[in-house]
Amino acid sequence: MKKNIIYLLTLLLLCCFRQNIHAEYFRNLNLGNGLSQFSVMSICQDSLGRMWFGTHEGINIYDGHHIRYYKGWVESGPGEKLWLGNSIDYIHCGNDGNIYFIADRNLFTYDIRCERFSQLTTGNQTSALTTTDTAIWYTRHDTLFVWDTQKKQSLYVRNLPDNNITALTITRNGNIYIGTDNGIYIAQNATDPNMKHQLQNKGVHTIFESSSREIWIGTYMDGLYRIINGKLTNVPYSPHDGKGTSDRQIRQFTEDSQHNIWFGTFSGLEKYNPQTGLYTKIQIPQHVGGLSHPSLFALYTDRQGIIWLGSYYGGVSYFNPGKEEYLHYNYQSHAQPGIYYSYIGEMVQDNERNLWISTDGGGISQIGPGWNLLKQFTAGKSDGLPHNNIKSIVYDPHRNNLYIGTYLGGLSRYDIRQHTFHNYRNRADNPGDIIYHLEIWNDKLYLTTRKGLFCLDPDTDTFQFLSNTSSFCEYFDISPQGTLYIMGWNYVDIFSLTDNTLTRRISMTPYDCYGNLSHILATDQGAYISTLGSGIYFYNAKSHEVTHYTHANSQLPSDYCYNIARVDEHSIAISTDKGITLFTPEKRQASTIVLPAEIPLIYGGGLYVSPQHEIYIGGPKGITMVPAESFRSNAAHNSPLYFSRLWINNRLVTPLSADNILDQTLPFTHKLKLKHNQNNCIIEFTYSDHKEQSRRQTFEYKLEGFDDKWISTSANEIHYTNLDPGNYTLKVRPQQGSEEQTISLQIHISTPWYSTIWAWMLYLITIGAGSFWFVRNKLAKRALALSLEKERFEKQHIEEVNRAKLVFFTNVSHEFRTPLTLIISHLDALLQEQLPVQLYNKLLKIKQNTQYMTNLITELLDFRKFTQNHVILHLASQDICLMLEEIYLTFTDYAQQRKIDYTFESEPKNILCWIDRTQMEKVFFNLLSNAFKYGA
Repeated sequence: MKKNIIYLLTLLLLCCFRQNIHAEYFRNLNLGNGLSQFSVMSICQDSLGRMWFGTHEGINIYDGHHIRYYKGWVESGPGEKLWLGNSIDYIHCGNDGNIYFIADRNLFTYDIRCERFSQLTTGNQTSALTTTDTAIWYTRHDTLFVWDTQKKQSLYVRNLPDNNITALTITRNGNIYIGTDNGIYIAQNATDPNMKHQLQNKGVHTIFESSSREIWIGTYMDGLYRIINGKLTNVPYSPHDGKGTSDRQIRQFTEDSQHNIWFGTFSGLEKYNPQTGLYTKIQIPQHVGGLSHPSLFALYTDRQGIIWLGSYYGGVSYFNPGKEEYLHYNYQSHAQPGIYYSYIGEMVQDNERNLWISTDGGGISQIGPGWNLLKQFTAGKSDGLPHNNIKSIVYDPHRNNLYIGTYLGGLSRYDIRQHTFHNYRNRADNPGDIIYHLEIWNDKLYLTTRKGLFCLDPDTDTFQFLSNTSSFCEYFDISPQGTLYIMGWNYVDIFSLTDNTLTRRISMTPYDCYGNLSHILATDQGAYISTLGSGIYFYNAKSHEVTHYTHANSQLPSDYCYNIARVDEHSIAISTDKGITLFTPEKRQASTIVLPAEIPLIYGGGLYVSPQHEIYIGGPKGITMVPAESFRSNAAHNSPLYFSRLWINNRLVTPLSADNILDQTLPFTHKLKLKHNQNNCIIEFTYSDHKEQSRRQTFEYKLEGFDDKWISTSANEIHYTNLDPGNYTLKVRPQQGSEEQTISLQIHISTPWYSTIWAWMLYLITIGAGSFWFVRNKLAKRALALSLEKERFEKQHIEEVNRAKLVFFTNVSHEFRTPLTLIISHLDALLQEQLPVQLYNKLLKIKQNTQYMTNLITELLDFRKFTQNHVILHLASQDICLMLEEIYLTFTDYAQQRKIDYTFESEPKNILCWIDRTQMEKVFFNLLSNAFKYGA
């Protein structure tokens, strides 16, 4: 009896411990997430919901997706550098929305609109910082100052009685609390001349005012103090009974939405519940989501109620004190040493809410309600587990037995009450050594092996062979009506257990099923079939219709679905390669929780839904538990959605960039003005919802002026390339979100100069002028062509007239030649007679002139030959002096008649030349004729 009471008390404590773990499951950010350094000394949140972490190596900004940090030298303006320092001890968000922090004991500010750091104090003497709704307060050496955010200057407040300032708090009613290495100083207001000194010789680490206006004081080594209604009390050090703290080093405080006070200590996290008045130390093993490091220096509660913790050497931890979306149990850290397993397969829960898990190579284990490993069974004993490779397990609640199907070890039954195994391997009616799957229906065990389908009656412990099945029937399920659905390679066989007959085979090929079948879930209406690459199918047993659910038509995160399990009458749980999903087929709605990369989901991993609607997922790294209510959170989309960063032509744009695109950061920019060659944009938007961070968020975006409809996306970047000049409006909202949840950004892409109205006017003028010139030039060429044609015609006419004249003169010349020939013949006859000398000479001259005239007529006849290039020169060696003398004698009588002095002189007397005598005589006759004609 005593033993049973102890067991019940232990079980009760384990259950309570399990509830605490569920409430405080910690997630972590460390160097792997981009944190600049492990030691986180201060935390705050800005107006955009981003978290700021101060470390020993710079300041970090976390937007829910990425961490950016600044340390050492930072940009403070175009071409300007500022030494920021390393150790960040205080961070606060001011009433102007900017971030104020102390780095290496100097005060700095960060303008979140311009992304610019500024240094406010120098000399490394700034020791404490706090903010109120109206001002920024800080201490420097032994003086208290206020920073005027409007005038951007420091205002002196008062001197302080000590210069070793360690903490500063301004209460809501204006009281000033100064923490030092020598206690605490309290002033009623800034002008109070008498400061009260308490806790002398005690080093004060932090001062905190709660929502009930109670003052909490943490000391370095002297424990916790509280001031209630002006009375200072010491909280006792009492680590075991809940009446005091568990550590004397109290570091930092924060308050949650339920008014619980949380504080960090040297050894971990503690909580004070004002309703019960009890102090609790949060002691969670690290393998189920405990703190990564116990020494806490920073605590902060954000606007969603998430509590953030900064540890000395473990980075950042955070949790939701009201509810966590999932819990991960690292099974490997507590598994039996030397036992290898690939993944955790099927799981069941017994009557005591213990979780039984099967492994691929590591046997079976029993995990208690507090996630403590109660038992682990592996092969090796003759009366124990027959094999470590477990294919299937099923629990018989009426007999408190666990049936185990193994690979190569056959079927085994474990009596939980008696702690004994019964193996069926050596029996004559053994169904086989390779067991694929087990199910219980109508108080009987059904199993598939390589030999077929069998039924085991637990009362008689005998097997019955039912039917042959596929050689590799890895899974089947049974509906409440007794319809057994057997999963094949790409088909499903339907088997009736009432009459042991195969009623139908459903081929999945006609339904565009390209991937292998991965799991099957029988319901009272039919069966759900999951696939690797083709989503989910539902077979309606009444209408024999098949409905297809995919990523494209039903909000599934992926078409690679590993396992399915029933949650309630409306919903099913699905494990996919993109996370764990709660799916409502009637509405085609899915809500997905994305697990971290260190918790992968794989094909073959188990999926089990407990009666408490807790979803257990097995994987290679342990077990993940997700309460079904985590999928139905009403807190989604209550954090600000904003545009966070901008890339133009694959280059990050900031207010400090030289291109002057942004005057202030993108979250505070409502309109972008871009050049025509800045039309390739990547716009990042951020949704700083740390409470629902693991849920798969789906958004819609639309670029008005470019897109015709909303585009769904799960990414947080939007890409547009080669946008035409014009005005656009980019809108982003959560999936099916309201207008109030929609953010917008106007984008103007300017028209290039060559496409402006002035350019087009210039183009029109140029084209008009060019057209005018072209037409005019054409007309001028046309006129010139007509003129040339006319001229050619006239020339041709003149040539024809000249040709007619030439023909006429040629004919007349022939007529002249005949009488001249007769005259010459008569003269030759006369000259042969004996005539007086004087008469003879006259007749001789007449003959010569007649001969010349005949030559002229001959020349006229030869003119036509000249025009047709038919004249041939007859060259011969001639005495040109003799020829000229003869021509000279021809004109002597004419010269005497005209009384012209006419002589012939030649020196030398004879000159031989190659000439055509006839043509040369014509030349000289013409010269002398013109000379006598015009010389007078």
